[in-house]
Amino acid sequence: MTTTEIAELPLLEPGSPPAELDRLRELGWAARSERGLEVLRHDECHAVLKHPLLRTRWSERLDAFELREGPVREMWDRMLISSQGPARKRLRRPLSRLLSPRTSESLRDVSREIAEDLADEIADGDTADLLEAVAWQLPPRMYCHLVSADKRFAATAAALSDGIISPILTVDLSRQQESVDALIEARRFAAEHIRARSAELGDDFTSRLIREQEKSGLSDAELVDEAVTLMAASIDNTVHQIAIAFGVLLEERSRWESLLREPGGVEAAVDETIRLRPRFGSILRVPIEDVDLFGVHVPAGSQVHVNVRAAQRDPRAFGDATDTFVADRQSTGQHVMFGNGQYSCIGRFLARIEVQECVSVFLERFPDLRLDGDWTVRHTPVVSEVTSLKVRLR
Repeated sequence: MTTTEIAELPLLEPGSPPAELDRLRELGWAARSERGLEVLRHDECHAVLKHPLLRTRWSERLDAFELREGPVREMWDRMLISSQGPARKRLRRPLSRLLSPRTSESLRDVSREIAEDLADEIADGDTADLLEAVAWQLPPRMYCHLVSADKRFAATAAALSDGIISPILTVDLSRQQESVDALIEARRFAAEHIRARSAELGDDFTSRLIREQEKSGLSDAELVDEAVTLMAASIDNTVHQIAIAFGVLLEERSRWESLLREPGGVEAAVDETIRLRPRFGSILRVPIEDVDLFGVHVPAGSQVHVNVRAAQRDPRAFGDATDTFVADRQSTGQHVMFGNGQYSCIGRFLARIEVQECVSVFLERFPDLRLDGDWTVRHTPVVSEVTSLKVRLR
């Protein structure tokens, strides 16, 4: 069997539009870019995500962010996001149990209550900033609920999550000190609320997390790490996916009106917004030894990028018109954005519920909701960040 080298694959230029991704995806399952191998097709992406010799490399993102040594790098290196092998399984298990589909579903009513509160808070006006007043409010309030903090700390949690993770994902070196300070403060914040709850355990999420410490043999520092991991991953990413969902549903009025007629279609419509406009544009994997991926030789240490934006528009998995929003799309495809295998997103069940309930509540409360000007998004190779989402409520 002939083996192809990465350098022989067609070139994907930085910032290529969807049409170019479509063209390259039809040429083959992979392309090369200035950053490494790009996996473009749905099935191959899931295979890569599950491949036992391909590992996540948060350490490479930290290196690119010039956090190569020191106490803060040591904090990152012991957290779930950086760990591998048995250590990863030990750290992942408690959060996996706490954020299982069943447990996440039990938080649906909480998500709805928060969304209803947010609707109340903007109801008196004619216009609103959905990004600031809604998207940046619901996930941090949910996080406060999870760690038994009063909702008045939501703004603090939001700022810390954004300060920790956004500069690293966008490689914004001008925000390096902000990220360092936010991580240190997030640990203090989480430790304080865990300590307060430890005095009187109940049946809430924080109490269950504390009980998991004994069951899983976590140290006090690792317990705090779990809470900080939850903050960093669950707020910033869900904020932008909520905003993206509203942007997609409102940019063509017929989409919103369709859900007004058939509110039972919210779950499928939200899934379609995630497919069409995912928060994550790519997911990094690195082989620990030389591997052959579908006839392509990939040397150990190479960067393999699961191109989420291309894979989630693959007609082999999602049918016709994949560049178009189809609320009731029938397909066999699965979202690539949430990963697969041992590195799959632990909070994916809760994140989808938060988006669903937010959209459902606003359909009921603001049927005439519409964009007030264009909504805007900043795209980087790794993530998409909504920068403006102004609406008219009536």
